[in-house]
Amino acid sequence: MEPTSAWRAIVEKRVLVRCIVTWASPSLQGSNGGVSKVRHLQELTVGLILFFLAAISPALSQQQPYPSRPVTILVPFNPGSEADILARLYAAKLSERMGHPFVVENRAGAGGVLAAQTLLNAPADGYDLMFVTSGFAINPSIYQHLSFDTSRDFSGIALVGHSPALLVTSPSLGVRTQQEFISLAKQRPGQLNYGSAGTGSASYFSCQYFASEAKINVVNVSYKGVQEFLTDLLGDRIQLACPPMVTVIPLVRAGKLVALSVTSKERESLLPDVPTTSEAGLSGFEYGIWYGLVASSKTPRFIIDRLAKEMSEITNLKDISEAMANQGVAPRDVATTDFDAFIATEIGKFRSLVKASGINMK
Repeated sequence: MEPTSAWRAIVEKRVLVRCIVTWASPSLQGSNGGVSKVRHLQELTVGLILFFLAAISPALSQQQPYPSRPVTILVPFNPGSEADILARLYAAKLSERMGHPFVVENRAGAGGVLAAQTLLNAPADGYDLMFVTSGFAINPSIYQHLSFDTSRDFSGIALVGHSPALLVTSPSLGVRTQQEFISLAKQRPGQLNYGSAGTGSASYFSCQYFASEAKINVVNVSYKGVQEFLTDLLGDRIQLACPPMVTVIPLVRAGKLVALSVTSKERESLLPDVPTTSEAGLSGFEYGIWYGLVASSKTPRFIIDRLAKEMSEITNLKDISEAMANQGVAPRDVATTDFDAFIATEIGKFRSLVKASGINMK
């Protein structure tokens, strides 16, 4: 309900209550029923007043300014991850524009399921939000017993960007190309490990999808976040990782990691010498990681619409576009119901990919 409509409803109900009281007064003066009828009319009048007060309470509560206190943005991954970097970028702008702090809180674990459950356990008042990645749409196909329904229990606020994954390995493994890695993995089935931010995360699915298409058997090792599995990749405790491209560009440029391929449709300007996964041998392969902001579906609509408007305007700011480009992220501007439809489509797409790839549900 818009503010003007809400106040109009309040005024109309107050007028109606006053009419009821006025109607009751003559009846009290001229009644022949004595004290009992007086009490009856008094109780009737009070009851009607309480009824109408209860009816207008939602309108009154909706008039509270938003935000009036700090807002928490849950990030399902550890500090330093691509999702964390982008969430902090938007949180800073939202704080400036909306007059109250938007605070990022990292809740890593279970590929984003932990953060999602935390959001749904909080009041649906717009003061708890979640910054999600494509793993948000993958989880329904990976976990058999989720305690929530992704399409039903969440409302999209804004889809803000999209980036490819980069397949990387350690120089000590002795391979320099995607095909060399595939050949080695086929010689050593089940002996090479890849790191991910947990089953169902984007980094999990990108590696698992690659392994399925390459027809190799590599084993997932789950970590709390990107930085943790990259540490083990650098330490030769795992042999493969498929994180968002920007998180490993400095390591690739420094020669500390070998880039096998990038999962985008075309080569990326930040790493022009790295082939796409498709041109490196897996024809037609394409995979991207998207980022967005969601809330509980029970959140008042005017809050979601207000946040969507702010997010859209922030995405189109020049400094934000430049910052995202430096992160290897292509800006997207998709809001509310269109974002909901996008998520539903992604859930269906990943369900088909999971089934075709033979990835086991947990």
